[in-house]
Amino acid sequence: IVYTGHSEENPTGNRMGGFVAIDGRGSGDLTEKPIWRLEETMVGKSSPIFIDDRIYAVDDGGKLLILDAKTGDLIARKKLGAKMRSSLLYADGKIYVSTNDSRWYILEPTESGVKVVHRIRLAANEWSDASPIVSHGRIYLSTNQHMYCIGNPEQTPSATPRPAPPQETPVSEDTTPAQVQVVPCEVLLRPGEKQQFTVRLFNARGQFLGEATEGSFALAGPGEMTSSGEYVASSNAGHTATIVTCKVGEATGKARVRVVPPLPWKFDFDEADDVPLTWVGGRVRYVFRDIDGKRVMVKRDLIPTRPGAKPTKLGTRSRLWMGQDDLSDYTIQADVQGQVKDGKMPDVGLICQRYTMELKGASQELQIRTWGTVLRMAQTIPFEWKPGVWYTMKASTTVEGGRALVRGKVWPRGSQEPDEWTITAVDESPNLSGSPGLIGNTKDAEFYMDNITVTKN
Repeated sequence: IVYTGHSEENPTGNRMGGFVAIDGRGSGDLTEKPIWRLEETMVGKSSPIFIDDRIYAVDDGGKLLILDAKTGDLIARKKLGAKMRSSLLYADGKIYVSTNDSRWYILEPTESGVKVVHRIRLAANEWSDASPIVSHGRIYLSTNQHMYCIGNPEQTPSATPRPAPPQETPVSEDTTPAQVQVVPCEVLLRPGEKQQFTVRLFNARGQFLGEATEGSFALAGPGEMTSSGEYVASSNAGHTATIVTCKVGEATGKARVRVVPPLPWKFDFDEADDVPLTWVGGRVRYVFRDIDGKRVMVKRDLIPTRPGAKPTKLGTRSRLWMGQDDLSDYTIQADVQGQVKDGKMPDVGLICQRYTMELKGASQELQIRTWGTVLRMAQTIPFEWKPGVWYTMKASTTVEGGRALVRGKVWPRGSQEPDEWTITAVDESPNLSGSPGLIGNTKDAEFYMDNITVTKN
């Protein structure tokens, strides 16, 4: 039985976090019918432990949860700290706990929960996110300032012998390939580049049989394939994708190839029915609609998590990448229009060499930051933008003299591009390369996008 937790979005619904017990002896999608499931239980940073048919887990807020392993019923709950990232340690009949806010516990399981055997606070400004370990009668604890060895100095360290590992069934008893693995499984190339694939074979127990000496390859998409498994991307390919299939006996395996040409790129979507296959993170979140007689890309405010499922707001805050991560010193530009719903607007932005320039709807601001939500070099200025109005956004990154210069412009589409940059940021610890991309948050309202270009500076 597998016990696991998380503190992220669930596949369905709008509740965060979950803790589940799954029968690992099954097959297929084991999450469809778990033994039990507790939603809104945020166990995403600390790993649980199993003791005498009970699960001991600490949630992200530092509360110890004691659960019946068979039913998931809560037996007891105890507040230990404010945060918990390290995992619990069980040794010598006791549970050892180290929290993020400097607390150290030794707990002893009881019928009704746990008993505190020992409790201390570490020194001021000392904390631990590392899990304690035990070896030969000693406990080792790492903090942000020290490593501690805890034990009786007069006791001779010892350990019980390691049990013999279970004996594996010899591979020779089943040499029939049941799984074909094409390696690598995901490739990003430029036009004319080559990729040598190898084919690995496994039997029904998952044991490695060796690399295939024969097999037939087939392509679904552009490019050429040799009998030895070398793929050659078309020299004049645009933004294309190909599925590579290899068949050995009755078993098949697949790999995916994306081909992205050198800059410049231009996407106007006039004939588009879907996001380019070469874009990562786009096909579920974006659709195409005819708006004011023009085909545009739309980031939705409700997204289906899987075919046939009820659309939710999961995935409305997301990023999309368009190409290679070794690109540098380029400019990305796009036309954008934010919508309004219940008086709220979305966030929409461009990703340029791991930097983000984003129009924020709620705060009516324009911001440049490093990708993600890190604000170490961020610049933010007030910027009023209106719903239902098209704007042109331009972001450019240049690395010179050991630092990155990130600049952006925003102006009403169709008007004269301003000579001056609207916003500028400097990063003294620069991102030297990164894929162009898009970023947006449509939990409040949708946005439209059109006429995307990426050019070298």
